[in-house]
Amino acid sequence: MAPPADRHDFPDCQGCPYVNPGQWTICVPCAAEQLSSIQDPCPICAQERRDGRCHNRLCTRPANSRHFEGITAITLHNDPLVDVMQRFKYRGKTGWGMIFARLLIGHLYETWDPADVDLIIANPPNPGRNHTTLVIGHAATYDTADDWPFDDTHDPAIIKTTDTAQSAGKDLPGKESAALEHGNALVLRHPDRIDGSRVIVYDDICTTGLQLNAVARHLREWGAVSVHGVVLARQPWSEGSN
Repeated sequence: MAPPADRHDFPDCQGCPYVNPGQWTICVPCAAEQLSSIQDPCPICAQERRDGRCHNRLCTRPANSRHFEGITAITLHNDPLVDVMQRFKYRGKTGWGMIFARLLIGHLYETWDPADVDLIIANPPNPGRNHTTLVIGHAATYDTADDWPFDDTHDPAIIKTTDTAQSAGKDLPGKESAALEHGNALVLRHPDRIDGSRVIVYDDICTTGLQLNAVARHLREWGAVSVHGVVLARQPWSEGSN
């Protein structure tokens, strides 16, 4: 189907006639024209492989050190998405939450069968932040939520009650320490939602996958049958980068 002639190209979504009706079937292909696809994603962490190899340390470790089944990414963390995410997370432009929710819904339909998912949760942010829960909250308002089991973000299954250090800009040991701290700050509020469930954890960005792995470890300890990660944007990583 040809895109509507009167739409605005992503990321010029403000003022687009389709921004408010919630038509994800228009927003997803529009954004895909501007966002970068991952040509050869690692099946473990979704990083784009070079010469058929993933240079993420997490993927070369023993399988029993990983607690998730895999991560998939909607796009790469580059322009024009970098600036949009900065505006959303740090400049109060919360309207982007509904656009990201539509991208998430499109990715779910493309990648998963709803019958294989029991619960979709946000990776809990620090107290006072809502960049991940806002996306899940918007996604739950669309009529497609009848297919996808989004968590109740007003009464979430897991939360964070204390701030933890950011991992951005840190080396690998620093990212490992921040991931461990993040995982240990999680609090389970609704065991019945997690126990026996196949869980998808949404996050906005993934660099090493260590934080999602820490979340998955706790979810598995709390009884989750399987854990997959879905991220809006994949930030390339290799040993020695930060």
